[in-house]
Amino acid sequence: MKYLFESPENVAKLLKEVDEWYGTPWQHLGGTPGYHRAVKKVRGNCVHIVVAIYENCGFIQPVWLPIHAANTGVVREEDAMQSLVSVLQSFVTDERMVKVEDRSGLIVGDILTFRYAARDHHLGIWLGGLQREFAHCSGSSPAAAVFQKSSLNNQQIAAGLRGVYRLLAEKEQS
Repeated sequence: MKYLFESPENVAKLLKEVDEWYGTPWQHLGGTPGYHRAVKKVRGNCVHIVVAIYENCGFIQPVWLPIHAANTGVVREEDAMQSLVSVLQSFVTDERMVKVEDRSGLIVGDILTFRYAARDHHLGIWLGGLQREFAHCSGSSPAAAVFQKSSLNNQQIAAGLRGVYRLLAEKEQS
């Protein structure tokens, strides 16, 4: 099994794209027509920004996001009632991603899911390093939240970690 981020080129592409999103203000992307996609340095939330990063790099095909994706999770149009975890599991079923059970071997690019307010609806991108960093939208309040780095060395943040998912490299044609 080959993982997408075993390739140094893919890691470099991902990290460059992540860097371009730092400082993007958090905005709930629901309710206002035309505000359903994250835009670099303009608006986004954890779910929309993570999806946009992987889409912009060409690692995933465009994903349809509902108006309230940050609250209900990323969903595909045909599965509009599913939760974020269910949709990630559908990527596993479709053999585009695997769920990682052993969290001691995380690799750059892994998708982290977190539980806050009794729901698994927060996403981040694992960056690694000694500081155990990941990129996500965070702040002391929604008005102050931006896309930034945080550390799993923070026990309160680490306690919310629920799942880790890893993208697979494209299947080789036989």
